[in-house]
Amino acid sequence: MAADSRSSSSLWASLLLGLASVAIALGAAELLLRTFLPIGQLSYRLDEELLFEPRPDSARFFVHRPGQTPRSVVARINSQGFRGAELREPRPAHRIVVYGDSFIHAEYAALEDTFAWQLERSLSPAGDALEVVNAGVRSYGPDQALLRMQRTVAALEPDLVVFAVYSGNDYGDPIRNKLFRIGPDGGLERRHPTIAPALREEFEQSPLETLGLAGLLRAAKRAVKLRLRAQRGDAAPPSLDEVLEQCEREFQDFERSDLVGSEAFEDHYDLDLALEPARPSAAYKARMMRALLAEVARFATERALPLVVLVIPATEDVAPEAGYLPLAGARRDPARLSRGVVEAAEAAGLPVIDLWPVFLANEPAQLYLPGDFHWNPRGQALAARVVADRIRAREGLLAGLP
Repeated sequence: MAADSRSSSSLWASLLLGLASVAIALGAAELLLRTFLPIGQLSYRLDEELLFEPRPDSARFFVHRPGQTPRSVVARINSQGFRGAELREPRPAHRIVVYGDSFIHAEYAALEDTFAWQLERSLSPAGDALEVVNAGVRSYGPDQALLRMQRTVAALEPDLVVFAVYSGNDYGDPIRNKLFRIGPDGGLERRHPTIAPALREEFEQSPLETLGLAGLLRAAKRAVKLRLRAQRGDAAPPSLDEVLEQCEREFQDFERSDLVGSEAFEDHYDLDLALEPARPSAAYKARMMRALLAEVARFATERALPLVVLVIPATEDVAPEAGYLPLAGARRDPARLSRGVVEAAEAAGLPVIDLWPVFLANEPAQLYLPGDFHWNPRGQALAARVVADRIRAREGLLAGLP
């Protein structure tokens, strides 16, 4: 009887030891995957004010289309929710913060290829005199960038803010996001939209999902779903009529509903404003851009905050042959979208750096990713040089820079 008891105890000890070994192995495997190949991590989280924001201390594994370089990128978010390394302590003599969308966040680019990193190196090759904070967020519009600036600028204490606007789809983002409307006086009026349950579900993560490879696989499945949705239609670009109809549907939905769904991530070229600026949807977008930049100027003036608006041109407007829409034969003014942002910023009294003529004069098709409307490392480097030259020329932007 005693021998049977000892045998049973030995069996249970071996079983527990085996389970502990498996648990440790799974934990180690997950740690390695999350560190070096963070497939499926939730790099964004819901935010009731901004709709969504980067998740601190997270990373996203991005895979390019075949033929693009680099083939893959791991974009890391620091503990304060900004792309790149932790903010420096002690604070350098100067700090610039860049707000914007995926052109600034650039999760598709290696860190050293991003506009923010290259701007820092252009102004301070050794990286000791100045720090540039990448506060861009994928799929953000100027409305979300404004709100994020209002939330974070006090803690960051920048000497200069670069407020980037992508002219290709930033007119339409406020329509899809429903965070503001134009009030009776022509100024901004805050809205408080409801996040659709389907979108909320995609961002939610239970505590159990953070444990073990099973949780990682569930997260990977969710990431694949989002990736496939983002690439839907790659093989067959939409027709101009289809995009115009989409612009009209979004505007009607903006007027009648406060519900925000996955369209908050699905940006597209503002074709209504490019082709038919007199359309109600296009005219409203232009008024919204003026109201948003007027609010940006008011906020900056209240805080004596030096701020410059950087206007990034759409591929379709400087290199239509490289864009995803068949615009080659369309009758339009290719400078209209960029010029509209410039005029809105100037009307608000903000200094502007317009990249449209710069890109047009520098082989524009070579400045964007093939099969993608985002700029490539060459485009980001050119923009960084232009902005750095403007800052070096002082012009009231960053006095005292060596």
